[in-house]
Amino acid sequence: IYLDILVAFGGLSLVVPPGWRVVFDGTVTAGRIEDLTRPVDDPDAPIVRVGGLVALGGIEATTRPLVEAVA
Repeated sequence: IYLDILVAFGGLSLVVPPGWRVVFDGTVTAGRIEDLTRPVDDPDAPIVRVGGLVALGGIEATTRPLVEAVA
């Protein structure tokens, strides 16, 4: 999965299922990206690539079971 995003003066909460990896390829200007996902050892694990621009905002990536993410 590839997400091309723009976060400006705000935030984005990205929730991925257990066993998925998150890779940030975008540009961050006066903001931050936090990867709070659980480490994955499987080299064939699904990957969510996030590109784009984060300016004066932030992205937080977390892992939650599917049941929690929907509720």
